[in-house]
Amino acid sequence: MQFLSEYGSSTGYLNENGFGLGFGAKGSWKQFVIGIGIGACTIILSCVLVWLLGGVQIKSVQIDIYLLVAILYTIPKWMMVAVVEEGLIRGYVQGVMKESFGPNVSIFFPSLLFASIHLFNIGSTESLLPMICLFLDGLFFVFCYR
Repeated sequence: MQFLSEYGSSTGYLNENGFGLGFGAKGSWKQFVIGIGIGACTIILSCVLVWLLGGVQIKSVQIDIYLLVAILYTIPKWMMVAVVEEGLIRGYVQGVMKESFGPNVSIFFPSLLFASIHLFNIGSTESLLPMICLFLDGLFFVFCYR
């Protein structure tokens, strides 16, 4: 609920100043739902591939009510984090950077910011590889947004 109120108040400001997040465009909610679906399918496919290629071994599965509640509680939180990250970085920061400093800065800086907000994720600082992958992922998202 807090997200919706913050989103509502910020989009009023952003739209008045020319940096809307895009939800006012026709068909934007349909694209939003499709994007959530594509993201979920990508995550599921990645997990299945890691399992099939031997990166993870499942030795036993014990499902109880506490596990199901934890899963049902955690997945919407992850979705909300992804929406806020993308709305902030792609919807706002990238637009402001492009208007203020031009397209080259709007490619590099949001990608660097995207990588840096993941610095506190578990394992992200054990080597340079996770940060490079996150930066490249950020570049990919910048080009998808354009």
